[in-house]
Amino acid sequence: MTRTLLLAALSVGMMGCASQLPLPEDDGRYQAPPSDIIAASGEDETVLPAELLAASNPTVDPSPRARAPMSPPLRQRQPKPGTIFGEAAPVAEDNPVDLKDETQLIVAPTTFTPAVPVTATNADMTAVPPQTAPLDFTADASPVPLETLGVEERTAIEAFIAQVNEERDALGFPPLTYSAALSGIATGHVAYLAHIQDVTSEDANGRGIGQRLLRHDYLPNVAGSLVAGGYADYMDAFDSWRSNKVEFSRLLLRHASDIGVARVTDPTSRYYAYIEVIVAGH
Repeated sequence: MTRTLLLAALSVGMMGCASQLPLPEDDGRYQAPPSDIIAASGEDETVLPAELLAASNPTVDPSPRARAPMSPPLRQRQPKPGTIFGEAAPVAEDNPVDLKDETQLIVAPTTFTPAVPVTATNADMTAVPPQTAPLDFTADASPVPLETLGVEERTAIEAFIAQVNEERDALGFPPLTYSAALSGIATGHVAYLAHIQDVTSEDANGRGIGQRLLRHDYLPNVAGSLVAGGYADYMDAFDSWRSNKVEFSRLLLRHASDIGVARVTDPTSRYYAYIEVIVAGH
């Protein structure tokens, strides 16, 4: 028993001594593990300064660069496909929207592959061979009567005009009638656009919509033009124009009475397909 008491006393004594040992000094600095020190690395490399590394963790050697994988780059927003362009002559006072003669261009992809190629057809449903655009784009365009177009093209144009007139009717404006003269002007212009592989309101003579209509006795302040590049379907172009109030208002001129529509497809051209719509009033 005496031996047991001696061992117990010795154990208590050792614990007391241990409790009296001095604690290591706390210098107030956070002892960060190496994994807490992160430096970005990559093409645009940014590394924490050596002083900052040493201050945050004195046990880390600041000479080697601490590295961590760089986060993957954010995906960039892609431009909306299709190109839309609009132009209007000086605005009539009763026009519902205050238009400006300015360019609004959304860049289209440099390549365009339609799901279904657009092919005009004759009344007997035989394909119409592609028309070769005249080399002299400065000459005045010939009228394009609706009945001279293929069935598919004529049907597409009639559906497009009906959609435009539906929008005009909702505003209490009179409907538009197909114009062979305006369609001839539009046809010559889209052929020129396919040739230069660009989208612009000016023709080969540098004339805007107002000057192009002078010889046809249309009022200079009641005329508007919309051009689409990268759209092979009339209704796709219509939806793009309708999504922009300023663009679409060029089809809603109160005193406009006539409308001309034309499109051309050229697989070798930058935007593949070009559409123009012209509205005007006498």
